[in-house]
Amino acid sequence: MTIELNRRFVQCQDDERSDPDLVAHFGRTTGTLGWEDLIKKRRVVVLAEAGSGKTTEMEARAIALAAAGQTSFHATVEDVGRRGLEAALRPVDRARLAAWRRSEQDGWFFIDSVDEAKSSGIKLRSALQAIAEAIAGAERRAHVVLSGRYTDWEFRRDLAHVNQELGIPLDQELPTPPTPDELVLSTIHREKPDEEKPIEEPVVIVMTGLDESRVRRFAAGQNVQNLDAFMAQIDAANLWQFARRPLDLDWLVQFWHSHGRLGTLAEMLDVCIAERLQESNLDRGRQDGLDVARATQAVERIGAALVFGRKDTIAVPDSEIDLAAEPSSLDIADVLPDWSPQDRAALLTRAVFDPATFGRARVHNDNQGVVRGYLAARWLRRLRKANLSQAGLFDLLFAETYGVKVIKPSMQETAAWLSLWDESVAREITRRNPFLLLTAGDPATLSPQARENLLAEVTARIAACERIPVLDIDSLRRYSRPDLADAIRTLWDKSASHPEVQRFLLRLIWLGEIKDVGPSPWRTRVRFRLSDGRVSKAFGMRLLNCSSCSISAPTVRK
Repeated sequence: MTIELNRRFVQCQDDERSDPDLVAHFGRTTGTLGWEDLIKKRRVVVLAEAGSGKTTEMEARAIALAAAGQTSFHATVEDVGRRGLEAALRPVDRARLAAWRRSEQDGWFFIDSVDEAKSSGIKLRSALQAIAEAIAGAERRAHVVLSGRYTDWEFRRDLAHVNQELGIPLDQELPTPPTPDELVLSTIHREKPDEEKPIEEPVVIVMTGLDESRVRRFAAGQNVQNLDAFMAQIDAANLWQFARRPLDLDWLVQFWHSHGRLGTLAEMLDVCIAERLQESNLDRGRQDGLDVARATQAVERIGAALVFGRKDTIAVPDSEIDLAAEPSSLDIADVLPDWSPQDRAALLTRAVFDPATFGRARVHNDNQGVVRGYLAARWLRRLRKANLSQAGLFDLLFAETYGVKVIKPSMQETAAWLSLWDESVAREITRRNPFLLLTAGDPATLSPQARENLLAEVTARIAACERIPVLDIDSLRRYSRPDLADAIRTLWDKSASHPEVQRFLLRLIWLGEIKDVGPSPWRTRVRFRLSDGRVSKAFGMRLLNCSSCSISAPTVRK
């Protein structure tokens, strides 16, 4: 069953406006295209990462057009390249193709998976020549839509082949010449002659990820039980990076059906990376033979190289594009010199990488640097288990500037993730900047002792009237777990003279829905209605604006 998601696309340009991850993150539709726009064009290349649903979309469009009485066909680039377009179609479609050639109607050709053809040794140019031969004489009436993985598309070289082999001919219909009277009237009215229409050229577009409304629609189509709870857990655990494309979202749904829950951010990242390193196409996986364990260590090295090199994208190997001088892009050959070019190319086609901007890819859903920080932390953890000393590790993470002990800015996300597995790192961060562990990494997965130490240090700094950074609501909610009840009760009793500390503690109680706080004085001293040991929603909304979080707020009366 196909679930209609009304997918959106952006034209591929060399700037952030064509970044599909940003488009999905902000739910932007202005400037994006839908299928209703694409089918009006005569040459289109649709690119997306693995698992985004390209094949499903192409098949669905061909069926929808046929149901609407239009002439449409679906085939694979591999079959077309091997056998020609007509032989690649079903017998019934071959008759329809012959009838279309004799007609004056437009026809649509959805030719899928440039990447699979390339992996099978089929040259794109050969497939394009076969398409051109099949539509010869009717090029102006043919709408050709190609699809492929972003990391398999050579932007200049492949697009040049499309222009050469499937170029759109100039319109042969000339306008009727004006009569003498029309010329006189146009001169009197000073009318300008009609401008010539620009020559239509092939367009390359990128499929965007799913936004919240499309995630809900997909989950409903998969018969998710308790849909609101499913969406709430995605939000609570900050799992949106796992919901942006159908392959990931289907995996989340299956996890939900199997476990009746979704895991923490760290748990889901670990499982998701392992899943995404598997080749989703079995035929292609059998051909490249990339070892998953080896690929896992390679991806950790890439994440570490991105962090230490202060880069955010990876240059996609392309014979026609030179991104060597691009400061924000990483050359994968520099990170994996012990890998063959073929294995490096195969690794980049895995679903663990996403398209970014022109000629670049990024680690899957890593627009904000969270995943590369996680991978770098795993790489350092592996080195620590080998022969990296604690002093060597601390030199990488921490520094002292003008006598002030700090966490290196570029290493903060990595240090926060490493705190999940290394208590010494967690303690050092707590001493230097405890607020980092409230917002970076995965606060929910910190050990109970680390979270209690963190809470004690944070409340001590609030009591000392230190400047408090703006704290992320979602991260605070993940940090606020029921096992903090005793620590909160103890700190409440010690903070009678510090209302800002008490506001912060009440905020944690509300966000974490912590019921087991016992018969503490806070129940009777706060003049708000409480229910079942939890702060009411109305009161909680006021707590969200408390001044201890660097946001002005109404005063909480006692």
